[in-house]
Amino acid sequence: MNEPKVAVLRHYASPYYDPQKAHEYYMRTRELKGRSTTSLNDEGKKIWSYTKNNIKSEKTAKIKEEQEKRDQKITELRAKADATKKQISSRLKELNEALTQNASDRKKSIATDFCFVRFRIVSKLCNLCGSFSNPLRSLSLG
Repeated sequence: MNEPKVAVLRHYASPYYDPQKAHEYYMRTRELKGRSTTSLNDEGKKIWSYTKNNIKSEKTAKIKEEQEKRDQKITELRAKADATKKQISSRLKELNEALTQNASDRKKSIATDFCFVRFRIVSKLCNLCGSFSNPLRSLSLG
């Protein structure tokens, strides 16, 4: 009594439909045919060619407009890229000069510190040895 309901899909099958025959017909006639202008009279042919030319000219105008927009955008982006490139290169030059200056200042500072430490060591040695001569004479600052 409580049987589950099952949905069954039943296709309509005509006794006159032959799938093999339908496939053969499709394979024979599958090439698409263009619109035939032979059935048109002279006025129809003129209207057809006018419409066709109108559509073609509108399409080419639209394509040309899009190409001009694209080219303009490309030139703008290139100009912006060149400006950014110049800005970055100038900033890199500034930073390189600052690093060079900083390195030379450090070298001078190290040399000065080295001389100061050397002077203190010599003066302490002189004090320890009992020599009261000028410690700068014993330094060869060359």
